[in-house]
Amino acid sequence: MKAYSLALVALLLLIVPAILPLISPVRASSVMWSKTYTGKPYETAESVIETSDGGFVLAGWVWSPSGMMLLKTDNLGKLEWKQTYGNGEIGHEKAYSVVETSDGGYAVAGYTLVEDNDRDCWLVKTDAKGNMKWNRTYGGTKGDEAYSVIQTTDGGFALAGGTSSYSIGECDFWLIKTNSQGKSEWRRTFGGTEWEKAYCLIETSDGGYAIAGVKQLGLITAEGFWLVKTDAQGNMEWNQTYAGEFAFSASLVEATDGGYALANAGLLIKTDANGVMEWNQTYPGLPIYSAKTSLVKTSDGGYALAGHESLIKTDAQGVVEWTQVYGGTISHSIQSLIETSDGGYALAGYKGDYTDPFTHADFWLIKTDEYGIIPEFPSWTSLLITLVAAVTVTICYRCMLRKQSEKN
Repeated sequence: MKAYSLALVALLLLIVPAILPLISPVRASSVMWSKTYTGKPYETAESVIETSDGGFVLAGWVWSPSGMMLLKTDNLGKLEWKQTYGNGEIGHEKAYSVVETSDGGYAVAGYTLVEDNDRDCWLVKTDAKGNMKWNRTYGGTKGDEAYSVIQTTDGGFALAGGTSSYSIGECDFWLIKTNSQGKSEWRRTFGGTEWEKAYCLIETSDGGYAIAGVKQLGLITAEGFWLVKTDAQGNMEWNQTYAGEFAFSASLVEATDGGYALANAGLLIKTDANGVMEWNQTYPGLPIYSAKTSLVKTSDGGYALAGHESLIKTDAQGVVEWTQVYGGTISHSIQSLIETSDGGYALAGYKGDYTDPFTHADFWLIKTDEYGIIPEFPSWTSLLITLVAAVTVTICYRCMLRKQSEKN
């Protein structure tokens, strides 16, 4: 029997190394977790960034009393501090985008309700602990909102969103450039008689800007995505429209070849440097009714998309390499995605209760490895391979015992 036991050990030593390369996703990172941060009755994170100290900052909003919310964690998701901005009385301050600034603080963009339905774009600048240093509003007598903020190469800021105060139609793309203190340097509107709203802004490699959003014929009927390219002063160089069903938002990155990739509602579009479509891919894992899809260009030249409850990794042509699903049997939504410095991913949104999803939800932060895996959401492929290996070992062991019994 001792000989057979030794044979079994030898068999295990042969099988385990053979299957480890196949299940390597489960050991790709030592930092894998999912955290929720409770507080007010309803809180949702709209944007996540990795900070220079290896932690994370989430920006979003809290309801009743209302306000922008900024939350900082360490690299393991442990809460370090939380700040809320807004008067809390009118009830409609929201944050949609955050960046870490060159001085170690943060800039948060969204909107604040001035009176009735008069929304102004709102830019809040904080120190490294989230304490407000200054804030600026931009708007007119109607609704104006900021959905994306970046710090520009000159140390100032650029915001993109929608304006009804200065639009030709019901709403137009709005691009605002400020100095380092938030003072407006110039503003540009783009649009026609339709309804257009910008959701994502990037500073391009040539020093200009690219803005992606939605172009509609009305509040219900979507025409599709709209991509606008400007020079460094915000003057339009070209624009392109792409058909898309249920285009509620848009996410944009500059591709390695100088073109662009934009996504939402289960659709990924790749263009050349002039915005001419080269190819597009659709993904059933990102349902068309998903209100927001977040897109990143990955370090291997591919793309990662997240929305609702799914994370999808593709190659450079948009072909799916793997998919992960999170959430379980609770109310949840992924609103923002980044690739982290260790090659994994961080996803943020909200997690609540299906029994009362509109009055109870918490900030939700997920940290995964490079294959999108965290312990509570295991890879079914890895589990299947492990199960097959275990069954194989069991069968072999039983065969050994039977042969031993026959000899006896």
